[in-house]
Amino acid sequence: MFSDNTVLNAIIAACIFVAAIILSLGVTYFSRVIKRRFSSHSLARLLLKTIDRIARAIVALFIINGALLALASLNALSTWRAHILIACAIVFILVVTYILLRNIGTIFTWRLSILQARTTRHINTGAALFFKRIIQIVLSAISLMLILALLGIPVGPLLASLGIGGIAVALAIQPTLANFFAGMQIVSDNVVHIGDFVELDDKLRGYVVDIGWRSTKIRTTANNIIIAPNSILADSKLINYNQPNHTVNVIVRCGVSYENNLDYVKKLALEVAADIEARMDEAVKNFEPRVAFDEFGESNIVFVMVLQAKDRLASINLKSELIARLHQRFREENIKINYPLRLTHPK
Repeated sequence: MFSDNTVLNAIIAACIFVAAIILSLGVTYFSRVIKRRFSSHSLARLLLKTIDRIARAIVALFIINGALLALASLNALSTWRAHILIACAIVFILVVTYILLRNIGTIFTWRLSILQARTTRHINTGAALFFKRIIQIVLSAISLMLILALLGIPVGPLLASLGIGGIAVALAIQPTLANFFAGMQIVSDNVVHIGDFVELDDKLRGYVVDIGWRSTKIRTTANNIIIAPNSILADSKLINYNQPNHTVNVIVRCGVSYENNLDYVKKLALEVAADIEARMDEAVKNFEPRVAFDEFGESNIVFVMVLQAKDRLASINLKSELIARLHQRFREENIKINYPLRLTHPK
């Protein structure tokens, strides 16, 4: 037969676990109420994701720690009570760390969206994401040190031993450290931003899609992802087509026969450029089209036309339309463009 103290002790343990279950149900209900209330908010998706993650983590914390505290209250497990309480503290640290790590990205995204809405200046999202990763690493390290301290593992001697072996470790991970500091340099100097169109020394060209602590991902025009170490970007001669702004000059070279009236050719070219600038959304409207004769070619007098597009992608459409319309207008006005000729004499 069980003694009265044993029964009372079991009842108390059961009450602790039931209270934990009730609290977890309350958190679930409260999160659903908040989600219903903010379902029409402009940042609803972002907010609901955050609420779901936090609510699930807190429910898991209440259930696990409720079970552990119920076990710790049992007299039969009194010798294990200290260990169970340490396990409760470790679970609490892990859950809090999980909540922070999973929601830092959401907080950064939410804050960046607010800043972008309030200003017309470019927001360096690459820098924000880079520092987000650094914060995540620091939080993970703090969590690990707290857990080691709870387990009775001295952190000081461990750090000292790491310091002694730091030289060997630094030599082993030297490429990784070089990429890490190169990434910090890229971000701090505003060399590239996510979405920029860049070109490296080896003619690698594409859009920057992510700047990580070790590498940068570039999507090429063939829609392939190239992962370039940050040290290569830092050491290369890099052309950023989106700086100092997103506008791109569209340059078209053309030649007309020596017999043509050059003043009339220039007039027609400017009319074509002005018409395209007025009709196409890809063109910068306040840019004055330019036409200038460049050189005496072998078969034609070469001239250059310049328009301005809103961005790199728009420049492709604008250039294609400019060539097509210019060719059509020259044919209508009988402006002659000579084919390259090469005369050979028989021996």
